[in-house]
Amino acid sequence: MIEAIDRHVGRRLRMHRRLKDLTQAELAQQVGVSFQQIQKYEVAAQRMSVAMLCKLADALEIEPHHLLSGPDKKLVDA
Repeated sequence: MIEAIDRHVGRRLRMHRRLKDLTQAELAQQVGVSFQQIQKYEVAAQRMSVAMLCKLADALEIEPHHLLSGPDKKLVDA
């Protein structure tokens, strides 16, 4: 079951990827997965491990907490 936090992290991942002007394929190559896997993370079709969250943050040159925090603070569905 996909939770609100998964959708939030996916949106934050997409935002930071776009800010770095990276395609899904470019980011995927940096972390060793397919672009389809990045796509799944961004739309919350699949959860990422903490290790992958850290790899993605490193590739995006941000701290991992930037994928978890942000203006979208409400993480529980109403």
